[in-house]
Amino acid sequence: MQSETRRLLLGAALAALSAGSVQAQTVPPTQAPASADPVTAEADPAATAAAADQAAADEIVVTGSRIRGVAPVGSSVIAVGRADFKATSAVSTADLFKDVPQAINIGVNETNRGAQGGAGNITYVNSVNLRGIGPSATLTLLNGHRLPGSGTGGNLSDTSIVPLLALQRVEVVADGASAIYGSDAVAGVVNLILRRDLDGVEMNARNGVADNYTTRQYGIAVGKKWATGQLMLTYEHSYHSALNGLDRSYIRSDQRGFGGPDFRVATCNPGTITAGGVTYAIPAGGVTPGTAGALVPGTINRCDIGAFTDVIPKISKDGVVATFSQDITSGIRIIGDAFWYKRSFVRNVAATAQSLTVPSSNAFYVRPPGTNPASESVNYFFGQELGNTLAFDGGSETYQGTIGVQVDLPHGWKAEVNGSFGHNKDSAYNYGVNAAALTSALASSNPLTAFNPYGGGNSAAVSSAIGNFVSLAAIGRTKQTQIQAKLDGSLFALPGGDVRLAVGAEYNRVRVANGSFTGPIGSLTGTVFNLGRSFKSAYGEVLIPLFGNDNAVGGIRKLDIDIAGRYDSYSDVGDTWNPKIGVNYSPVDGLMLRGSYGTSFRAPNLGSLVSSNPSLTVQNFPDPLSATGFTQGYAWTEGNLDLKPETATTWSLGADLTPRALPGFSLTLSYFNVKYEGQISSLLGDLSVLQRSALFSSFIIRNPTAAFVESLTSRLPIRGVALANPAVIVDARPANLGITQTDGIDFSARYRFDTERAGTFQIGANGIYYTTYKVAQTATAPVLERLGFINYPVKYRVRGNLGWSKDGFAVNTFANYVPSYRNDTITPVQRIKSWTTIDLDLSYTIKNTNFPGLDTATFNVNATNLFDRDPPYDALAPSANQSGGFDVQNANPLGRLITVGVTLKF
Repeated sequence: MQSETRRLLLGAALAALSAGSVQAQTVPPTQAPASADPVTAEADPAATAAAADQAAADEIVVTGSRIRGVAPVGSSVIAVGRADFKATSAVSTADLFKDVPQAINIGVNETNRGAQGGAGNITYVNSVNLRGIGPSATLTLLNGHRLPGSGTGGNLSDTSIVPLLALQRVEVVADGASAIYGSDAVAGVVNLILRRDLDGVEMNARNGVADNYTTRQYGIAVGKKWATGQLMLTYEHSYHSALNGLDRSYIRSDQRGFGGPDFRVATCNPGTITAGGVTYAIPAGGVTPGTAGALVPGTINRCDIGAFTDVIPKISKDGVVATFSQDITSGIRIIGDAFWYKRSFVRNVAATAQSLTVPSSNAFYVRPPGTNPASESVNYFFGQELGNTLAFDGGSETYQGTIGVQVDLPHGWKAEVNGSFGHNKDSAYNYGVNAAALTSALASSNPLTAFNPYGGGNSAAVSSAIGNFVSLAAIGRTKQTQIQAKLDGSLFALPGGDVRLAVGAEYNRVRVANGSFTGPIGSLTGTVFNLGRSFKSAYGEVLIPLFGNDNAVGGIRKLDIDIAGRYDSYSDVGDTWNPKIGVNYSPVDGLMLRGSYGTSFRAPNLGSLVSSNPSLTVQNFPDPLSATGFTQGYAWTEGNLDLKPETATTWSLGADLTPRALPGFSLTLSYFNVKYEGQISSLLGDLSVLQRSALFSSFIIRNPTAAFVESLTSRLPIRGVALANPAVIVDARPANLGITQTDGIDFSARYRFDTERAGTFQIGANGIYYTTYKVAQTATAPVLERLGFINYPVKYRVRGNLGWSKDGFAVNTFANYVPSYRNDTITPVQRIKSWTTIDLDLSYTIKNTNFPGLDTATFNVNATNLFDRDPPYDALAPSANQSGGFDVQNANPLGRLITVGVTLKF
């Protein structure tokens, strides 16, 4: 009965959609280049070209709409094409989004693991975070198809999987799109569109260098086109070295020289003894029972170990992509694509540092004068035994294949059925201290087997025993099967144009096998969880052109309405229906006004419902209530089967100005408004939580009772050396906690003009300006304004461009501006200075070269941060997720990066 009701509701909804309607909008070439299908020469070349261009535009499916030849009504499309790739220092697809102001560098990427779910990114996936709403709120597609999830939990989207050389363009729709694409499209959609126009061979190579940093990329693409189809095969390799905190002078814990705090920790070597609540700094060279008189009450050793951690990990990537299409007979075509991608990484982090409980049985036990405790604690850094850094390593491998059949039907209708299968496997290995071996060595009364934490050094055998440990080996395997069917075409004609309809259905099945292991190297133990879900979807979209060229009147040159709706039924979290309506209105030629309204959702990740890594993780939390500035405790994480889908309401208004009186000029303004509720979040990896205790009081458990600690430790593994008396436990389990309310304006302006002698000039700017960004950290917490605070979007971001080209030469300069914002993790609140950087790109293209077979050669030199400006100082403590002294979310630590490249076409 329930399924029958669903079918009736869906049928009624689609009928309602068909009763409305919309006008097809021709896509500007800068937003969706025409397809590369061959065109047969005719007697009138000009007429043939015009007809071919229109036919190609009619076949294009633009991101944000399911109807061929139609840009999303009510929403704008940000397109980054191949020409844009070459004008930047990008060596991977993920690098492209650094130049899109709407893509905020907060959360899931290889340089930042601090905020918005970044702590779970232990394999260094690169995801897009549109408008700072959250990386998981942006849906990433490949040619309109979902990608298999990345990360050990299968819940992340990786934009790096497609080589740059294989991409035709990237399209971004920064507007809610669940009515079109389903889950995850809360903030918008990123669509990676593969090349199908290559006829020949293209090769490229790029090498870059900055202080203590190198990067490189090289690849080859081979393509062949014929009258009825095409084939392309691409291979690309990219690499960049690590950048360590020691490589930059401003990355440090002791920031008093910058006017900031001293974040040096007390877990040093030599360390600090605490007995009877009194601290005693161990002197240089160590202390023995015979020299215990040298201990001075009330003293603490402090050291800077945070700079040992890599700011950027070393990453190597390899990718292969194939595209093909073939007409089987007139009106029937097979089309497909496939890719394989592999990434490996190594990141050095500071060795383990924490408080040790040393019993009096220890062979090296030192009692401070006047004390006789049965045990004492020693704050200690294992750099002497394990080396100052430990290498965290791992990798990812992904492949997917898609094949479909397109059929031309009578009266301009088209049907398409396609299926795809994708597979991802990720792994990460974190090394640390063997807690069992250390506990035994601390308790040993034999000097040959006892561990000495008092600065006197330890034997190779003891050091090897405690260092023989994998603290976390996380593995994940994700399999995804998709089947899609779509039908679209014209229903009937109105004076303003044809009413067009697209309807479709989808089936998706996801299987995830993930788990975590720990133990001595060679004898790991752990558990693998097998999780799965499936969901069925049906959607409809109708376009109604009320006014167009044939019936335009004064004040109404064009009026299009687009209505879309989608129904999704999940096997585990229920059903959801999401509608969207968009309107385009042109009162005069050259001005388009638009608006949209819709709802969106995001289903909980399988890894949030059932955690593959339930644990208590030892953390060193910066704490304003602690005399030492830090408090050691546990971050408590488990799955939550009671999670519900996140929901959002989005609406936007915009204007596109392209005046005929000023050819080459365009201006786009878009106001957006998003209310995002029930956001699933956790505090895992958020080391600043105690600095914001007023926001998270219900998740902070200070001085937990022994019984409560026992209830957790008896069933959950401990990541790190167990704490005898944890001073705090942070509840980091996922929950439907957050609320985000944000609105603002996207803007883009460009003016391009040609001169008869001096060449072509271009000037432009694009950016984002927020009016509000309000957040409630929990369901019952007050909604607070967080715009312009650290870990949230800054007030605005702007990127300007000035370019010139003539006779194969091209010069492009870019100015990037990040305004001042506030760091409220310290008291008093710090004002972080603004940051302006300049990028420069020089290129020269030789066409019709004299070398046999070589058609075109382009040479390129790019300078990012041309004047080598350091990031502004930010009072942040170093950690495994955030380097100290600057904010990696809003500043790049590389400094001046010079990249030299060449592209050859045969």
